Amino acid sequence: VKDGPLKVNSKAVMLSDVRETLSNREIWKVSFVWMFFNIVAIGFLTWAPYLFTLFKEATPVYASILSSLIMIANFFFVPLFGFASDKVGKRKPFILAGMIFMAISLNAIVFASGFSLVICIIILGAAAGGVPPMVMAITAQTLPPKSAGMGFGVIAFWQNIGIATTAPIVGYFIGITNSLSLTFLGL
Repeated sequence: VKDGPLKVNSKAVMLSDVRETLSNREIWKVSFVWMFFNIVAIGFLTWAPYLFTLFKEATPVYASILSSLIMIANFFFVPLFGFASDKVGKRKPFILAGMIFMAISLNAIVFASGFSLVICIIILGAAAGGVPPMVMAITAQTLPPKSAGMGFGVIAFWQNIGIATTAPIVGYFIGITNSLSLTFLGL
C-alpha cells in the first residue's frame, strides 16, 4: 500500500505521546458515541428478529430480513453522509442528527406494521449512516498521524465493550419487561 499524504516518520512513539492521546477529550467523547452507537446497532441486529417474531407476529425469515434492512440502508447512506460532511466541513451535527433520528425511528418501529415498519427500519439505517464516517473522521482529524493507531485503538476498545454488553443488556430488558416498546426505549 502506498504511503498517504501524512506519512509518519519512523520515530518511536514516546510515553508522552500515549499520555497526550489518552488525555484527549475529543477521543473519549467520540469513543463513547461509538460505543453507544454499536450498542444500538448490534442490539437491534441481534434481537430484532426475535422481537419481530414475538411482538409483530412475523415469520422468522421475514423478521430476519426486516432486521437486516438497517445494514442495507446503512450501506447506501454511510458514503453519502461522509461526502456531505466533507462538503459542509462539520462532523458533529451529523452525529447528533443521526443519533436523534435513530432514537425516533426505534420508537416509531414499535407502532409500525406492514410497509410502515419497513420504512421505519430503512429510516433507522439511514440515520445510522450518519455516525460511522463522522466517528472515523473526527478520530483521524483530532490526533497527529503518529497517534492515529492509539486513537483508533481507544475507539475500538469502547466499540467492543458496547458490542459485548448489548446482547445481555437487551436480553435482560426483554426478560424483565416482556415489552417491545420498553426494550426499544432501553436501546
